[in-house]
Amino acid sequence: MMRTKKTRIPLYVQLAQKLTENIETGVTPVGSILPTEETLAVNHEMSRHTVRQALRELRENGLIVSRARIGSVVKARPIGSYFLNGINSIKDLLQFVDLTEMHLKHTKKITADESLAKELRCPVQTPWVEAEILRTVPELPIPLSYLQLYLPPKFSHVLIGSKVFFKPIYSMIEATHRVTITEVFQEIMAINLSKRQAQLLQASTGQAALKIRRTYYDKTGMVIQISHSIYPSDRFTQSSRFKAYQGEHSPPETTTTHMR
Repeated sequence: MMRTKKTRIPLYVQLAQKLTENIETGVTPVGSILPTEETLAVNHEMSRHTVRQALRELRENGLIVSRARIGSVVKARPIGSYFLNGINSIKDLLQFVDLTEMHLKHTKKITADESLAKELRCPVQTPWVEAEILRTVPELPIPLSYLQLYLPPKFSHVLIGSKVFFKPIYSMIEATHRVTITEVFQEIMAINLSKRQAQLLQASTGQAALKIRRTYYDKTGMVIQISHSIYPSDRFTQSSRFKAYQGEHSPPETTTTHMR
């Protein structure tokens, strides 16, 4: 069922976007000091915890640095103006999807030939319903990514009746078929955009792109969905920061995904 109300973007993301935009446009120039957490909280009518989350996003993206007895100093202008937390779990994936819209462009019934069977790791002649979807972010003027979706025919009815989706397709399958996703196998590779992909993404044919292939399984090992998410090279960057510590214990890495 199509949802008419857009999902609300978390407050800390909204504030992080605003602060990033101010740095990008020069309203808050490099070398300047941001207002204190308390001042930002009052000015934007947010809690200090929310402000702290937003500032952490800016630090992790290398835009600001914290100086003792000084505050948050603008370190650099951003490469891109939109970002989300790194996608490293099903929970992260749900948060990411929650901030985007999926526009269905085309569906068709297919059977896997040798080439597709090899890519999907399924027997030749396996039936699928293939769907083309564009993932967008309301604040961005161009699509974020191209999504090629493969569903077993018995699950494909979840695509009928709507052209825009605001929640994961697999979660709709879970709800209607009483199955539960227990494992996601993810692969990341570099590709070049095809003519069709470039046309839909408003990009250039042959442009470098990142392809993320995810296969969703239930507890019995049955494939519920296979997705190929394709991001043009100028719209996606995932970066990680590692710190070296002596001893047996070290803090977790920090990962951020940027959508430009």
